[in-house]
Amino acid sequence: MKRRILFVDDEPLVLQGLQRMLRALREDWDMLYVGSGAEALARMAEQTVDVVVSDMRMPGMNGVELLQEVARRHPGTIRMILSGDAHPEHVLQCVNIAHQFLSKPCDAFTLRQALERVFSLESRLGDERMRSFLNGLTSLPSVPSIYQELREKLASPEASVEAVGEILQRDPAMTAKLLQLVNSASFGLGRQVTHPAQAALLLGLETIKTLTLWLHVFSSAQRLNVPGFNVDELARTSLQTGQLARLLVREEGGSRALQDTALTGGLLHDLGQLALAVGDPEIFAQARQLTQQAGVTEWQAERQLRGFTHAEVGAYLLALWGLPFDLVEAVAYHHEPRAGGGRGFTAVTALHVAVALQARQGLQPVSGLDAEYLTAANLNDHLETWLDVAAEAAANRPV
Repeated sequence: MKRRILFVDDEPLVLQGLQRMLRALREDWDMLYVGSGAEALARMAEQTVDVVVSDMRMPGMNGVELLQEVARRHPGTIRMILSGDAHPEHVLQCVNIAHQFLSKPCDAFTLRQALERVFSLESRLGDERMRSFLNGLTSLPSVPSIYQELREKLASPEASVEAVGEILQRDPAMTAKLLQLVNSASFGLGRQVTHPAQAALLLGLETIKTLTLWLHVFSSAQRLNVPGFNVDELARTSLQTGQLARLLVREEGGSRALQDTALTGGLLHDLGQLALAVGDPEIFAQARQLTQQAGVTEWQAERQLRGFTHAEVGAYLLALWGLPFDLVEAVAYHHEPRAGGGRGFTAVTALHVAVALQARQGLQPVSGLDAEYLTAANLNDHLETWLDVAAEAAANRPV
């Protein structure tokens, strides 16, 4: 069946422009165009819609209010904002409700690529075997309330290091773990941090938010007892992968937002391994054994035995938690970046490269890199620079 996409904008000329621009895609998608939030909800009550693409500023019901109502009434519908209002405060309002934010003007290629990326990810995470497996789990951590509170605060105009510090101080256990982490040699701050607001000032608000989620996930996993599964080792390598992914983005001149996404992706990219180890220790052990005996990678062994991988499991959990699309995508495709369909140096690229470089032993050649993907992105000649970045990060890492 063709995907059905509903475009919502109160400017008739904008809708007419979208229709003209997307006319060539009528054979691929069923596209509807309405002029208000109320009209959109009425249309969705009559027929199933796969994606809603809404303008931000509309009279009566703005884009955020519309997508909030869509999330409540039709939780399975993908929600996107397409707006010329790129004011940071307004963009932040979309963080918790829109799967993606696209800026006007937006050409047909960019819009099509964005929609196809969403459809590809949705298809990958829709495997019924994986959903059935996850639905049977009872001991996985859920997203902590303190993370949700931090997320909401950072999306508001009142975001500040003081506000973040106040929220963290309400959870003494989390504050203690956070301060222990940021004072460790892993962050190399060169000074003693004694207050969470101080940590937020030195590391950045987004980094602090991310670390609370990472600490919660791995602290909750400490009580797990799965033979052959070392939670501390997984936490350590995840932290190192996240830090390296952020350094790679910085080396490539990426934005602070992209650096934050790369860090978060690295910290949580193996979340799915927790689920697989807990859900079926026997199959988890078989995958490890198959990796050693057949010379395949761990994720290839998982797919052979289960039909899905830890990358897809982790991405599905992050999607359930409402984390941003770019982060979910990076985790889903960190072993298979070509499946993501993105171009250039993205969060997927940073995480894919960081994982491969972290797995490298000594001076051995780098394995696990998708050469075709890097060639298509014109990035093959960047490998030597990335190796230098990884070597410097390893040299500065505590023993």
